Parts: sequence; C-alpha cells; structure tokens
Amino acid sequence: MPPGWWCGRSKQVACATYLVPRECPRVTYYAGSASTAADVERLLGSSPAVVAIESDWLERVRSTRLYGYHMPPETFECLDACAGYYVSREPVVPSRVEIFDDPPAELVKRGVELRVVQNLWPLRDAVVASSLVLSHSHAQRGAEDWDLSRAW
Repeated sequence: MPPGWWCGRSKQVACATYLVPRECPRVTYYAGSASTAADVERLLGSSPAVVAIESDWLERVRSTRLYGYHMPPETFECLDACAGYYVSREPVVPSRVEIFDDPPAELVKRGVELRVVQNLWPLRDAVVASSLVLSHSHAQRGAEDWDLSRAW
C-alpha cells in the first residue's frame, strides 16, 4: 500500500481504542446488529462499548497525555469500517488538536467503559467466540501471557 495519512473515525465507538497509549494492550468491543441479548448481557452489561486493559497498565493510562488530531474529511476514504480506519492519499493538515490529560475520563464522557482485567486473553477469546463486534485487539505483545499464535 502506498504511503497515506491514517485516522480513526471521531464520532464512533471505534475511536475509544485510541484513548489509551499506543503500546497499551487492549480489547475494544461493542454490540452489532447481529449481537444476541445473551452476549450483550454477559460481556457488555449496561455498557454500549468496552475498552479493556490489563491492570498493570492502569496507572500508565491514567497518567498519559494524548493528542487527538482532527482532520478535514474531504480526502479520506474508509479502509475498515469496523475498526474505523480511514486513509487519505493526499497530505492533510489537522484542523485542530485536542489534548486529553485524563484518558479514562474521556472514555466515560464518550459512554465507553474502561474495564480493567488481570489478563486480556480470556476476555478477548470470549468476545471472539460471541456475537459481539471485536473492534480492536491491539498491541498484545505487551499483554500478560502474550502468544503470537493467537494474535492477528
């Protein structure tokens, strides 16, 4: 693929995965149109979406300053609707920059639960086996019991 400018959609649940540090192992998921009530109850509860991280990362997530670059949408095309990936083949300049000094509070503001677990793998496997939408399973190299054969 030629070089391009990447961004995540700003008004969708998928952007929540970007509200933790890049190298932070995480699993992000939500209910889709084909999700069953049983799976929603079991894995989401009353949350519309979840970003799950391991407990070893909680303090780093709390203390990280993140920057959100708002890009003009005209030249972007959707590359992956589920993950919220858009790409522009032309150079773009941010229209504004947003600073997030409290990423967990930003998740809550967006209606996304930050779920802290000891190990991501059981949750990731349960979401994959369910009818929910796995939006992001990212940077698992730093996760507890990381296993290359289970990563994608």
